[in-house]
Amino acid sequence: MSNSLSNNSGLITATIKPKQQTYHLVTDETLSSIKEKSTVADLLMLVTSLLFGAFFSVLITVNASVGLPPETINSLSIYKFVFLGFGILFLIMTIVTVIMSHNLIKNVKSSETTLTSRAE
Repeated sequence: MSNSLSNNSGLITATIKPKQQTYHLVTDETLSSIKEKSTVADLLMLVTSLLFGAFFSVLITVNASVGLPPETINSLSIYKFVFLGFGILFLIMTIVTVIMSHNLIKNVKSSETTLTSRAE
């Protein structure tokens, strides 16, 4: 058995390469800005979802109801357009906040303050 191990002509050889890791150095200011924009985007997304849900709820109510008084239909029509308008407004604000947060993260990744290490 020791003869077959000492003669390694038939064995497979391999080399192990060290793993390279890149660390992006950020300041406390940049990190808190990323967290704030992410939290604001999440809250705006929640409000946007609720507004569009209310819009579709009113739309279904108006179309599915039979025998509603004209005053109620007029009120629901006003609510429908209010929910739609604010839903679009909050959707635009959400998109802008997400883009700003994404650009901030991209700037951190492209900054020259990176540290590369090799784990062995």
